[in-house]
Amino acid sequence: MASTTCVRLLGCGLWPQIPKTSLYVQVPFSDATSEIRLLTVQPAAKPAAPIRCQLSVVDLAHPGDYEGLSYHWGEVTDDYISVNGRKILVGGNLFNALKHLRYRDRPRVLWVDAICIDQESNDAGGEKCKQIPLMRRIYQQSTQTIAWFGLYHNVHILSRFVEKLLQSKRRLSHKLESGAYYPTPSDFEEYRIPSADHGGYRALADFLSTSWTERVWVIQEAAVARRVTIQCGDHAFPFKDIARAALFTFTLAIKDFNPGTQFKSTWAECTKQKLGQRGTLLSLVMRHWLSEASKYHHDKIYALCGLARDAGPDGLDIRFDYTKPWEEAYTDFARSVLATYGNLDIFSALTTMKRLSWELPTWTPDWRVASYKNNTLIYRRPEPPPEPGPIRVLFAAAKTSVSCPQFSPDGRRVRLSGFILDTIVAAGDIRPDKFTPLKIVRNLTHWRDYIAQCETKEHYQHTGQPMTDAFYETITMNNARGFLQDPPSDYSTFNRHLNALKVKSECCQDITEGGSNPTWEAFVRSTVISASGASVNRRLVRTRNGYLGLVPEESGVLGHIALFEGGALPIVIRASTRVSGCWEVVGDAYVHGVMMGEAFDESRCSDFWFV
Repeated sequence: MASTTCVRLLGCGLWPQIPKTSLYVQVPFSDATSEIRLLTVQPAAKPAAPIRCQLSVVDLAHPGDYEGLSYHWGEVTDDYISVNGRKILVGGNLFNALKHLRYRDRPRVLWVDAICIDQESNDAGGEKCKQIPLMRRIYQQSTQTIAWFGLYHNVHILSRFVEKLLQSKRRLSHKLESGAYYPTPSDFEEYRIPSADHGGYRALADFLSTSWTERVWVIQEAAVARRVTIQCGDHAFPFKDIARAALFTFTLAIKDFNPGTQFKSTWAECTKQKLGQRGTLLSLVMRHWLSEASKYHHDKIYALCGLARDAGPDGLDIRFDYTKPWEEAYTDFARSVLATYGNLDIFSALTTMKRLSWELPTWTPDWRVASYKNNTLIYRRPEPPPEPGPIRVLFAAAKTSVSCPQFSPDGRRVRLSGFILDTIVAAGDIRPDKFTPLKIVRNLTHWRDYIAQCETKEHYQHTGQPMTDAFYETITMNNARGFLQDPPSDYSTFNRHLNALKVKSECCQDITEGGSNPTWEAFVRSTVISASGASVNRRLVRTRNGYLGLVPEESGVLGHIALFEGGALPIVIRASTRVSGCWEVVGDAYVHGVMMGEAFDESRCSDFWFV
C-alpha cells in the first residue's frame, strides 16, 4: 500500500483532476469488511492497444477465480489506463505489468491493491483500513500470486541457467540428502554444475535484488499464496524454482553470491507459513523491518499483521489508521507489546538501530532505520514455540518474573519494576563490523588487558573462573548459549592466539595500518574474528563491582546496568536530561554472571518511569 493514484478525466484537450473517490462512488462496497473489488483486464490483440479494465465488487466468501498481483509500486508516471470508462494515472511499473499480463483473446481477472482499494480512505473507519485485514484471505483465495519483476532483458538466458542449476541439483540429490555437503572441484565436472565463474550466478543475484524483493507488503503476498509465479515481461516461471536455485547456489559456496537479505527473508517466511508457523507480530517485525515501506512508515507494522498469530482483537489488537502520525503508530505498537507479552523483548530492537527521531519515547524502536548496527537473532525466543514442551529461552536474567508495565495517561511514559545492578566505570572502544586485522587485535587486546584487566586479575569474582575465561565468554556472550558457530573448546587457546597476534603486530614490519598480508588476515579471521563476532558494534565495559559486559555503543561511563521484571537480558539505562525524575532506555546488554538470574532479587525492585 504505497504511492498515490490519481484519477483524471479527458476533456477539451486537458486532464482536469477530479476527486479520487469518484471511481469508488461508482463501484461502492455494501460492506468493506467482507467484500472486495476485482479488476477485469480486457483482452488486446496488439501490445500497443490501450489498457481497458472493468472494476466490480464481489463477496470474498464467493469471489470466483482471480489472481493476485504483487509488485513494487515505484514512481507515478504519465501512464494511463481506462477503468470503467475513466482515465486513471498509474505508476509505470503497474502499467507495464497490466500491459504484459493481459491476454490476447480473453479477459483476465486480477486483484490489484492500488486500484481495487480507495487509497485515499486512510482514516480508521475508511475502506482502506477495513480492507487491509482481508489481504491475507485475498491472496490465499487467489488462484495464484503473480510477482511482477518488471522488464528484464536477459530473462531467457537466466531461465536456462536456472534450469541447469536445478538439473545439477537433482543429480546431486543423494549427496544433498545425506546431510552437510561441501562441493569438491570434481563435483562441478561430474554433476555438470556451472563453473564458479559463470556469469549466471551474478545474473541470478542481481535478479533477486530487484525492487520487488524490497517491499514489505510482498512478504505476505508471497507467503500465503497457493503458488507464486514470477513474471518478467512475457516470460513466467515458478518462484519456487528461483528460490531452489538460489539455495543450491548457497550450498555450492559460490564466492560473492549475495542476492540480498530481503529475498532470503521472504522465502524463509513462505516456508514458515506453509508449515503453519505464524509467529508473533513482534518477531515478524524484528525479522523484516529492513524491507521497504514506500510511502507510509506505518506499513513496517501493518503489512505483517496478516502473517502474525496475535495481531487481532484477542492479542495486540492492532488498529489500522494512516491518519495518525507514524510516531504514534510505533508508540502504540510498543505499548501494546509491552502490555500484552509480559516481557521486555522489544528492547532488543533498540540496540540494533540508530535513533533517528527524539519524537519517539526511548522505549519505542524506530522501525524506519535502513540498516542493522548488530543482530538480535541470538536473543529471540523460537517462533512458534516448540510443541510440546516449554519455550527455550536463551537467557533469563530476571528468572521467570513477568513484566507488568503501567503507562501514563498520554501513553508516552512507561513504569517498570526493577533495580540498578551496577554502574559502568570503564568502557572500551566500539568493536566495528569492518576494520583491519591489526585494529581487531588492538581492539581485543585493549579490552582484555585494560577493561577486563586480565593481566592483573586472576579470577572473575562473580563466577570464580579464570579471568581469561570470563573475558572470552563475555565477548562471545557465553557462545550465545550454544547458538554461535564452534568456538575454540579451550578458552586458553583463544588467549594464546591473541597474545601471538599481539606480538606479531608489534614486531612485523609487513603488518601496517594500510598493508595486507593474506596469511595474517586468514589467521586473524580463523582464530579471533569468528570467536568474537557477537561483540560487533558493542563496547566491553567493567562495572564498579567488577562485572564484565557487552553494551550498546551509546553506553558510556556512569551509565547504569539494571534488571527489570520480565527482562531476559539486563538493560542499560540512564537518567533523562529532558524529564526530571525519569529514565531513558539505551538498550540491552550481556553481563557475565547474571544472565540466568544469578543476581536477580525481587525484594530489591522498585518503580522506574521511562520516557
